[in-house]
Amino acid sequence: MMKKFLLCICLCFLLTVSVCVEARCDDEYIKGGINKEELKYKTKEQKECIYKLKKVKKFYVNGDFDNAQLYLNEILSIEANNEKANELKNKILLLKEKESFYKKALVEDYYVELQKAIRDNNFYEGHLCIEKIKNLDSKVPLNVFNNKLTEEKEFVLSALEKRRDKEIFLNSIDAFLNEKYQKSTRLIYKLYNKYPRFEGFVGISRYYTIKENNIKRAKRLYNKAIKYFKAGKLGQAKNYAEMAYSLEQDNIKLKLLVEQINMEII
Repeated sequence: MMKKFLLCICLCFLLTVSVCVEARCDDEYIKGGINKEELKYKTKEQKECIYKLKKVKKFYVNGDFDNAQLYLNEILSIEANNEKANELKNKILLLKEKESFYKKALVEDYYVELQKAIRDNNFYEGHLCIEKIKNLDSKVPLNVFNNKLTEEKEFVLSALEKRRDKEIFLNSIDAFLNEKYQKSTRLIYKLYNKYPRFEGFVGISRYYTIKENNIKRAKRLYNKAIKYFKAGKLGQAKNYAEMAYSLEQDNIKLKLLVEQINMEII
């Protein structure tokens, strides 16, 4: 009986230790190997820089480069030669350059898609492209395209017989623009059963329904990649980040995460 009791105590102790180790490992990258013993010999300013650097790393891992830069500037105003801060600063500058390049390339892709949507009188994808372009670069002139799509939308709206059908049509566009593609698909099917002109939009809605599922899967994979990145397990982080990006290749945040992890591996 006593042996069993001692065995249970040992098992509980080992379990507690393993949990503590795992908890410490979760933020291994962010902590950067800092321990309390080292802090005893640091000045007040140095301690402040260490704590701010931890915040920088949190922002950096989560892709919030603007806030990371704000704290880096504060650190470097105190310790201009802080090696870790300067290293992160250079990485962020490079990543922001890449981000700018990716945004520009993506705007050009959406612009081509928008022109095609205009030719096809496809107000669903057309309005979606306009919203995506505006989110990436608000300076791109889009009024002419927006007016043409609005005219086509109003023409279709006027051709719908019942008030309820008009509501379904407008709700389907609203759901599509908010990337609720499954809801939009259900509404488009309702219209297709009454109005043959919606046949072409059925195939489009199916494609975006698959895309919506991929976005959800990519988000789960992204969260796993971030978890492993924080833990300093870069190989696993890279695998999850690349899988996420393969499902959502127009997501710049995912592309930059892959770049970040590759920087750390090199």
